[in-house]
Formats: sequence, C-alpha cells, structure tokens
Amino acid sequence: MATIAIAVGIVVTLCSLAAPLAQAAWVPNGTSVCVASGDQIDPVVTADGAGGAIIIWQDHRNGVDYDIYAQRLNADGSSAWEDPVPISTASGAQSWVRAISDGQQGAIVVWQSGEPGNRYVYVQRITSAGATVWATNGMRVCIASSRDESAPAIIEDGTGGALVAWVGEGFGTFEADIFIQRVSSAGELRWGPWGVTVCAADGDQNAIQMTADGSGGAVLAWHDHRSGTEFGNDLYAQHVLADGAMGWTVANGTVVFSEIGAEALRGIFSGTEHGTNFVWDKGEGRGRSQRFNDAGLAQWGENGVSVFDDTIDSWIIASASDGAGGVIVGWKDFYALGYIWLRGVRLDVNGTSAWSDAVIWSSQTDVYGGACIEDGAGGAIFTMYADNIYAQRLDASGARRWGDGPAVLCGSSGEQRDTGACSDDIGGAIVAWQDYRNGNWDIYAQVISNEGEVGAFWAQPAAPATLKATMNNSRRITLDWDAVDRVTSYAIWRAPTGGQLVPIDTVAAGTTLYSDERGLAAGASYEYALQAINPRGASTLSPTTTVTTNHLPV
Repeated sequence: MATIAIAVGIVVTLCSLAAPLAQAAWVPNGTSVCVASGDQIDPVVTADGAGGAIIIWQDHRNGVDYDIYAQRLNADGSSAWEDPVPISTASGAQSWVRAISDGQQGAIVVWQSGEPGNRYVYVQRITSAGATVWATNGMRVCIASSRDESAPAIIEDGTGGALVAWVGEGFGTFEADIFIQRVSSAGELRWGPWGVTVCAADGDQNAIQMTADGSGGAVLAWHDHRSGTEFGNDLYAQHVLADGAMGWTVANGTVVFSEIGAEALRGIFSGTEHGTNFVWDKGEGRGRSQRFNDAGLAQWGENGVSVFDDTIDSWIIASASDGAGGVIVGWKDFYALGYIWLRGVRLDVNGTSAWSDAVIWSSQTDVYGGACIEDGAGGAIFTMYADNIYAQRLDASGARRWGDGPAVLCGSSGEQRDTGACSDDIGGAIVAWQDYRNGNWDIYAQVISNEGEVGAFWAQPAAPATLKATMNNSRRITLDWDAVDRVTSYAIWRAPTGGQLVPIDTVAAGTTLYSDERGLAAGASYEYALQAINPRGASTLSPTTTVTTNHLPV
C-alpha cells in the first residue's frame, strides 16, 4: 500500500471534512426556515463561512410584540440547529435587525429595542452551534446613556468583533447625532461606556450606512440636516480608525453631496486601496455615485458622476461593489408601453461607465428590488419580488447569466416579499424571504448556483470509485473512470508500488480518460489513485489500482 505525499506545484487539498450529505434539504419553492405561530418578517442573511447561511428575523410568536430569532442552514439546506434560537425575547418591540459573520461560522447581531423616545441598541453573538454567548437578550453598546438610540449599522472589525454605529440623542440636545462603538469578540466595549461621537453637528443626522476600511476601522455615511433646509438633506461621511479616532480632519464629517432637495443614500462600499464608493438617489429620476480616497477627497468630480438621469421617476433598487474599486447599481425604470424595467449600470474605479444599460428584468407588472451581492467575478446577483421571488445575475460584462427572464426561486401560492441574501461562497447565493403561503408570514429560503440552478448546491465531492488502469506499453499507462457529479477537476496521484502517492497532474471535469507518459520505467509496477475536486474542496482518494509495464518497450 502506498503512502501519501503532497507534491509542490499542483494545488490539491485533502479534506478531512465529512462526506457529502446523502439527502439535501433544498426543495422547490423554498425550504422552510421558520413556520411558527404568528408572523415572522424581515429576514436578514449572513454567510456562515461554510457554504451555508445564518438567517435572523423578527418573530411575533408571543402574540404581543416582536422578538428576534435565528436559524442556521447548512450548504445543503438542512437546519444546523434543531430549532430556531431566540436572540432576544425581552419585553418591548425588537426591530431594525442587522447581522454580520463572526468569522467562526456564527454571527453577531445588532438591533434596537423599545419604542421611540425609549429605545436602546443591543448586540449579541451566536456561535456556530447556536449558543448565545453574551448577556441574555443581548448587551447594550452604550451603557452610560439613557437617551434614545436607534437605527444601528454593523460591520466586522477584522478580529472577530464588530463596529456598531447608531443614531442617538446628542448631549445637551434632543437632535439626532451619530455614534459608534467597538465590541470585541468576547463582548467587551472597547471605546468606553459611551462609544465615540462621529457627528454632533446642528440638525438631525440619520440613515447610517457603513463599510469596513480594511484596517479595522470604518467609513460611515449618513443623511444630514445641518443646513436647515426644510425639505431636504445632504450626505456626509467620516472615516473612523481602528482606535476610534477620526481619520478625516473635517469635524463632524465631510460633504459627499450637497444640493437643494432630498438625497437618499443607497449604498456605501469599500474598493481597492481602501477607497470608498457612495451611491445615492438624487430624486427626479437621477442616481449618482462618488468615490473618496483614503484622505476623504472626492475622486469623481465635486458632485460625483451620474448613474442614470431619467425624465420619468426612477430610483435605485440595490447596489454592490464590483470587487475592483467600482460599483454595480440596479435601478427601476418606468418605461413606455406599460413595461417596468430593472436596469443595471457598472462604474469602474475611475467612475467611467463599463456598461450602462444592462437589463436585469422587464415586466408588465410592478417589480420590487431586494438584495444585491457580489458574484466574486466582477458581476452581481440581484434578488426581486413581484408576489413571488426571483433572481438574476449580471456578469462582469453586464450580460444576463440566468436567462432572459430571471430565475424563479419561489412560485408558490400566497405572497412572497422582502428578500435578504448572502453569497454561497462559490459565486451563487442563498436567499431568504417572508412568505404568506400558510396564511401568516413565515420565513423560507432557497439556494441558486453560480450558473442559475435553483436548489442546486455543491457539496464536498465523493471519492471516485471506479478507477481502472490499463498498460499500453512500457511508456504509457491509460486510466479511465466513471464521472463524479458536481466536480470541476480531477487530480491524478501515482506512486511506485510501495512508494509514496503524489499528485502528478490535474484534468478538467468532463474528462474520464488520462494517459500517463511521465517517466515510466520498463517492467515496473505503479499504483494510481484519483481525487475529485470542486469549489467546496477535494474528496478523499479513490481506492488505488496497480499496473505493471512491459519489460521491453513495444
């Protein structure tokens, strides 16, 4: 029996993971995540880092007010936790739920609790096993204040903890200001009992969005009413460093966009070299975008660049980074002849349109945008709902990859709406929504692969079972095998009998025949094994097969 050695030059991973599950839990029209009594609404989805997802929602099973529950789905759609796990069942309404990965296949969840004027922001960590590890019903992020706190945002801090920002009443005033706190992976408040003030300018500041800076800090953007305009707001931003200091020198934030009227912030994304992209609706059928460099200086002109400029009322439905310093924006266009168009635009790192009129979907009925996530290859995946749930992928060139019409994730009876989504780690998506098929709102989910296969997931491949070796002559041995489902390549392993098995070559999926002509000796015995590989990893080695070459070349 040969032993196994790893050879440099061929990338092969021997996984100690369990074999693929025998039966998947993804089913047509979606897998039920929670069908408890009462309504379950507003799902939030974050990747678990293992091809699955953690889904968090507001839950009205107690019949009084909304609590927060969570469930983890494995990559195959099965539930990782026996029952949904309560994140908070405290008295009062729990709402405005947001979540991130904790980097260990769990999640960190933030929310607001209470009613306006008496709300506080809480945070909780849930492990991969479904255990909540901080205070029961969560811990406050600002323990020294009794002032109203609301509308939290959260991002990863790069060390297993989180940065949490919120809107809070300012000191000595009832105006809304912006604050931020750093919470360690152990649940410690790193920036004191109050957190750090980001903006305390006159007027109200609200509608925070936040993105990581790649160095443990964050860039925040918000709606700002310091100008005192009665019907309108400006957009401001600030860079908060990993130690809580302000990274941009302008006190109370730097102007992103200021013009008469209302601006609606639709996205903020990190780009290459720590640059930051902003996307917003200007109103009157206009969408715009801007990019700041590390110093907080505008890179795409004083007022940014146009995403679209339509004479009919249009607006942004969702947006994402293109992974290369640019942005991909989806927008809703009310068009002639009774059609509604969802269109896509990609701006590169210079603010130049890489493509400007990609069609996500055209429909004669009203369509609502949902989530937008990167596909990992310069494109994006959009989710939509129009009674049922749909998705479409635009690749890096703006081409639709999932057919002229979108992929149907759920076509069940009853209404489906309000999607959340995360990557499946290999270019597809896991999508969750609230679903009325059972007569009240429940939570369902579905997976869609990179190629648009609904309900199809990639598990770690099984080891090939039918490897055969045939001697052609002293200089060539032919291997053949039966194909393994859902693989991207095979690794060929070889050893002199009794020697160490090492990988000698890889071949693409679809190949089931291989000729070995690599330095074979006459009259020698060789042992072969095969390994199947896909984006989830590599199988164990197949059973070996042995063949002996002729003593004399033919």
